[in-house]
Amino acid sequence: RTNALREFASWRSYIQAHRSFNNWNSKLAHIEESFHRSVENVNKASTLPHQNRAYLIQEKDSHRERVTEFVEEMDAITKTMITDILRVLEFDQGWLTDVNVSETSEIQPEYSTGLCAAESKRELAERGKAMGTLLEPGDVKKICLPVLIKIFHHVLITTAKRIESYSESSRLPFEHKNLATNLFKRSLQIADVVADNRYELYRTQTKQQTMELLQKLCDSSKELLRVENTVSVAAD
Repeated sequence: RTNALREFASWRSYIQAHRSFNNWNSKLAHIEESFHRSVENVNKASTLPHQNRAYLIQEKDSHRERVTEFVEEMDAITKTMITDILRVLEFDQGWLTDVNVSETSEIQPEYSTGLCAAESKRELAERGKAMGTLLEPGDVKKICLPVLIKIFHHVLITTAKRIESYSESSRLPFEHKNLATNLFKRSLQIADVVADNRYELYRTQTKQQTMELLQKLCDSSKELLRVENTVSVAAD
């Protein structure tokens, strides 16, 4: 029963991570659309006669306020995304991993809600055999987890670049640009999560996937150095 509950909790966290990613993707697209609309309003105001200068200043101030809200919203939804993905990648004793019942702490009661006997691991395996599509948990991990690791890096880098771009174009205070710096740093910490022996995520990666991840981390390092140098020069 304990391992059946763990399996349920594993899939529940995985589904939530994907829902969170879809929500992040949708909101980011909406923010991007709103940002460009706001830029267009400022550009239109700048073409008005000189006597409308007060209106232009008002539009610029409104634009800066809207961009500040966009940046803060992106930071908030990305933090939620990080939390949900790490619930999978840092799942206690490994995602979709059976454990010795005697060594396992009690599973939280809410995880058993809606879990019926038909969803036990044995019966799921029997269904898989009947369909000729039986997959061991190790095979499932190798399908699911590398995708989630790739999504994790994509979310961090995309948000960091977007926040940096918005902050520069609208001349926001340095603390907003520092949000981008922190996200670039966070993207490098993926290496620590993947290499952690408690979760053994490195076992789910093929050689090609590992090389691709290393390249992404290299790109993150370059971006981090570039942003930190920019902030340092601007501060001077």
